[in-house]
Amino acid sequence: MDHYEDSIIEEIKESQSKQEEKKDRPTYALVLDDVLTKDFSKNNAVSFFSTRFRHYIDFYVIATQTFRAVSSMIRNNATDVIIARQQNSKELEKIAEEYGDLVGGYDNFISLYNKVHNSKYQMMYMKLSENPVQVFRNFSERIY
Repeated sequence: MDHYEDSIIEEIKESQSKQEEKKDRPTYALVLDDVLTKDFSKNNAVSFFSTRFRHYIDFYVIATQTFRAVSSMIRNNATDVIIARQQNSKELEKIAEEYGDLVGGYDNFISLYNKVHNSKYQMMYMKLSENPVQVFRNFSERIY
């Protein structure tokens, strides 16, 4: 599908809720890539789904170029975050403001980001489900 509609989420929710046992539920991966358009509001089914029904989906990814266009409900419930090289310094500032305190402050976040992105095609992976948060370069080299 090449566009987002709340009905997609509603159909998944309805289908999964029919299964009484988790082991009987089909496995789902939901990938939302660049869906933050005029049809995607912060108060849509994805935002509600991400907090109340997140156990219905085994894995979901929201890829966006505008960090705060994703609702705070979704951002606050994220267990993992992948940060690609940012072309827009304002977007990087927003991300650093959000996650800096988890890694020793804004400046340390920027330092970690720069360490990862000192060469092309790198990813900064933050494992938010760990306490303390873990930070990796490309999922394998732990840097924090």
